[in-house]
Amino acid sequence: MSQFTIQFCPSTRISQSFQKGINQLLEENTRAPAPETPTNSLIFIGLLEKKVIAYASVTIHQKSAKITSIFISPKKQGNFFGFKLVLDIFDKLSKTGCQRIRLDCPEVALGFFQKCGFITTKTTTQYTNGRPENIHYLENPCPDFYLQTLKEAIKTNTSNIESLKDSYSLLRLSQDKQHYQYANQQQFLNFHRNMLPQAQKQIWINCDNITNSLLNDDIVRDSLLRLAKRNAKAEIRILLEDDKKGAGNYNPTIELAQKLTSFIEIRTIQKGAKAPNEMITTVDFTAGIFRKDMTNYAGFAHYNNHLIAQRLRDKFEHHWQYAKPSMQLRRLSI
Repeated sequence: MSQFTIQFCPSTRISQSFQKGINQLLEENTRAPAPETPTNSLIFIGLLEKKVIAYASVTIHQKSAKITSIFISPKKQGNFFGFKLVLDIFDKLSKTGCQRIRLDCPEVALGFFQKCGFITTKTTTQYTNGRPENIHYLENPCPDFYLQTLKEAIKTNTSNIESLKDSYSLLRLSQDKQHYQYANQQQFLNFHRNMLPQAQKQIWINCDNITNSLLNDDIVRDSLLRLAKRNAKAEIRILLEDDKKGAGNYNPTIELAQKLTSFIEIRTIQKGAKAPNEMITTVDFTAGIFRKDMTNYAGFAHYNNHLIAQRLRDKFEHHWQYAKPSMQLRRLSI
């Protein structure tokens, strides 16, 4: 069986043999994108029996990256080489602390990148020779988490790389029927970072106070902003048990809520009322994340379970109906 391997290097240090292999692919395929090679970029090379059959260029900026070009020889497509190339990019970049990976792709490539855990953040229409073409702006908000989840699914025999050829349900809203459990803060945050950016209609979050790591996460903030821009009728609710603790500190999510008062509603549990000793997040009526109590981070997450999502919504609604708009946060200048 032919061996497929992947090597990478800074764009400024690519070898002559690798550059020759890329140039040959460009000559043979007029639609192949030329790799972009600024000084802050990496080149990934896919080799089949030491022959270049694929490449990708990635530009890195702080904790995010963008795949600026990716190409697999048409003669070799359909053999998971492209999927393995993207996973290798995830693996290498995650080890450097990269938290988000973006790319732009045409309609024809959308299904492939969805299988790699990317979600659409925006779609525009471009015209080429008078013909319209949809261009999708994609993002994987937590590539390391996607990799870990995929490896665990394969390990427990619930999935394999080959099964992704016809399905891309892993960690996808309204599609993934897996029951996920988490046991620490990082996993708790990762589920939110992966799930919330996919929201189309609704995000409800209940927290103890604004010092909670969830409300201090930039990806959570960006997810709320994206939903507000995407759907003017979306329901975005934040329920706080205590709106005073940490009120003098900067908080990205609360700051956004103060700017978008018509889109994001914040309420707080009234003094004397029984506060929930749990955290609940519900997304789009099908998904939810439940933290059993505030003393630890044990809990579960579902992406496509209407029954559990409804139970979480009922729990949230029970406390929400007795909560009041937070005057404390309205007065703040964070």
